[in-house]
Amino acid sequence: ERVLLPDENQYKAPKEFREEILNAMKKQAPKDYQRMIMEYYKDLVQ
Repeated sequence: ERVLLPDENQYKAPKEFREEILNAMKKQAPKDYQRMIMEYYKDLVQ
């Protein structure tokens, strides 16, 4: 079954949700997760 994804002009997340995501991005990840996160980012760019 084909699923159509909305383009950037068809959907905009609520302002509170966007702000929550941006604020979470400013925080440092827990030490237990930092290595896994770095590996994830490295895999993305390879």
